[in-house]
Amino acid sequence: MKVSKNFSVHELVDEGTYEKFGDASVWFLDDRTFPILQYFRERFGPTTVNTWKNGGSLNYRGFRPIHCAIGGTYSQHRFGRAFDITCKDATPEEIRYDIMKNESMYLDLGLTTIEDGAYAPTWVHFDIRNTGLKEIKIVKP
Repeated sequence: MKVSKNFSVHELVDEGTYEKFGDASVWFLDDRTFPILQYFRERFGPTTVNTWKNGGSLNYRGFRPIHCAIGGTYSQHRFGRAFDITCKDATPEEIRYDIMKNESMYLDLGLTTIEDGAYAPTWVHFDIRNTGLKEIKIVKP
């Protein structure tokens, strides 16, 4: 099931959730993230979240179920509001730079938070938590 022009639900949830719920796994995702994911794919080329469906090892970079040991108990991933991405045509550093350089545009898309690059050197974490800020929040895990 497509959630945007170029993203399918199986890319955004873990294998166990998809096996149990199939396309209904979309229930666990906040649809406000879909335009942001699509924007990254259009701006920076192929954008990867999970790869388990194609035999890859990436499984918990989108929605994380309650039994997942990765991340915090109240991680935005557990609410379907956070994703860890890599893009073919840009490094994580370049993407974070673009986000901060074009902060108001990303805020308008709904992106509110990114993870400090020192803690996410090979991926970009973004989420849409309600920060109450008029600027992008940079978090450290």
